[in-house]
Amino acid sequence: MVSLVTGGNGFIGSNVVEVLLKKGKNVRVLAKPKSDIDILRPFSRDVEIVEGDIRDREKVIESIEGCSDVYHLAGKCLLWDKNPKSYFDVNVNGTRNVVEGAVKNNVRRIVYTSTGDAMTFSNGSQRGKVFTENDFPNGNSRKIGPYGISKLMAEEVIRTEPEEIEFVIVHPTCPIGKNDIMPTEPGKMIRETIEGRLGGYINRTMNFPNVRDCAEGHVLAMEQGTHGERYILGGENINLGDFVRQVAEIAGVNPPKISVPYCVALCFAYLSEKSSYLTGEKPRASVEGVKLVRGDFAFSSGKAERELGYQITSLRGAVEEAVDWHMGRTYNRMLEED
Repeated sequence: MVSLVTGGNGFIGSNVVEVLLKKGKNVRVLAKPKSDIDILRPFSRDVEIVEGDIRDREKVIESIEGCSDVYHLAGKCLLWDKNPKSYFDVNVNGTRNVVEGAVKNNVRRIVYTSTGDAMTFSNGSQRGKVFTENDFPNGNSRKIGPYGISKLMAEEVIRTEPEEIEFVIVHPTCPIGKNDIMPTEPGKMIRETIEGRLGGYINRTMNFPNVRDCAEGHVLAMEQGTHGERYILGGENINLGDFVRQVAEIAGVNPPKISVPYCVALCFAYLSEKSSYLTGEKPRASVEGVKLVRGDFAFSSGKAERELGYQITSLRGAVEEAVDWHMGRTYNRMLEED
């Protein structure tokens, strides 16, 4: 049978595809039309790529035909957009299309990729707290931005599935590593450190898993996860200052030395977003992203380790892989600009 990976040409999705292929699975990828699929080129002979927008109900249903299970990773995950409604069109309605397609095609099980972001908003500015699956909010908190709210609403769509379809929800924290094309917020931090453009950091604890660990966790959730349960797929907790210094050391550059107070970072994010509404360019910092670290963003993956056999590899190795990948992208971009 075939496994469908929506968003399989994305950061985590492409790594999930690689894990599935190594296990000898037949893989189909649903990729947004005109999106970058170069990342899947090494697997082009082994992966069936179907172009289709996750918002296109008929195309999504068609893409699931003949599949036994679905990894639903496609979504809007940047923390700022000029049109906040787009988060709900993609993350909520797109998930609804996947559920309908799964029902129509008698899919056995869905693994849905959510986020850990909602916990930090709902639990306030707690320092020293390590979040677990028990800390997720029961409803949509007004304190969460459009991205976090849309992901929680998508979870509710998943939870209303017919009983004959099993589902498992996974929560990657802040993965780093190869194939971070966008880049994500952690990838952006790594890239700006490498290029000497990161002005400072907020003195908070974050959780950074290797994206390959997260990908393995997705497949473990499909194979061994308990129906209806959620699992945090995280890595090591580390202070952001120590993290960027490690990135700089491995990259052979000078680290940023300024620890920026939270309130200053938040003001900068508001101004950056306001400027982006005028220029159309992405903000240097997003309000939702800064609010994520008003307290510590520390997590435990103990449940996934116990129940799935999830394994956390070294943070140093993850940083080395991420730096190597982003330095390659930076070098290639410089060549293109010349």
